[in-house]
Amino acid sequence: MNSSQSLVYHERMSDAHLYLQGSLVKWGDKIVKVLYVEESGLVGLQTSQGAAVAPYHELDLTPIELGYVFSPSHNQPLYLERMPTRQWRQGLTISSLRDREGYGVLQRAEPSIDYIKRLGKRRFPGVFRALRLAKKLRTTIPFHKHYAIDYNGLVSYKTKVVGSFSTIDKRFIVLEPYSFLSYELEEIQNVHHRYL
Repeated sequence: MNSSQSLVYHERMSDAHLYLQGSLVKWGDKIVKVLYVEESGLVGLQTSQGAAVAPYHELDLTPIELGYVFSPSHNQPLYLERMPTRQWRQGLTISSLRDREGYGVLQRAEPSIDYIKRLGKRRFPGVFRALRLAKKLRTTIPFHKHYAIDYNGLVSYKTKVVGSFSTIDKRFIVLEPYSFLSYELEEIQNVHHRYL
């Protein structure tokens, strides 16, 4: 494949540099920060192991899935989402990220890039394991990118309490205004049961 065929997102490398510098993108199975894009098509990246260089066509510019990520320093999950702002940059930037409670991630103690790296590596426990962990740690534990459970068995969808989980009946009890979430919660529970 020649370099002109690999320029899927930008026709000129100067455009790629303009739109991607400082953005978070996927490179293989890693989430990395773009430092620069050279006219030759090489991209400077900041990875968890340090600096790296990769060809432009190896970047995956599809949106990074956001949602719950656990913050050990705060002993609670944060629900990460994009702020509703107009932006000309492509990819996720630290300045466009906030937790659902409305705080910019940069106001937190941990560096924001650490949250993003956790998004790429997160694996959620099933609801039973999440509830056990929540009780043990006296906190809330995510069991899906959009759902979390606290130590009392209350279930949150994007930080809003939408019901509870009954350990006796082994099922979700969803509050009436959120009944549309029942099917999705059942599916999440069934998927985890298949892998236990």
